Amino acid sequence: MIDRKRDLSDTEPKVLRPTPPASIAGKGRTLGDLVTSVVEEQDWKLL
Repeated sequence: MIDRKRDLSDTEPKVLRPTPPASIAGKGRTLGDLVTSVVEEQDWKLL
């Protein structure tokens, strides 16, 4: 019996995610607060 998970793990592409530069670490600001939902409450189940 062949272990397909092990065989496929060598062929799966590696996901390279962009990372922000270290020079901007700790410089983010919160400009406001969420006041209302973008989606109506009755549509939440659709999401």
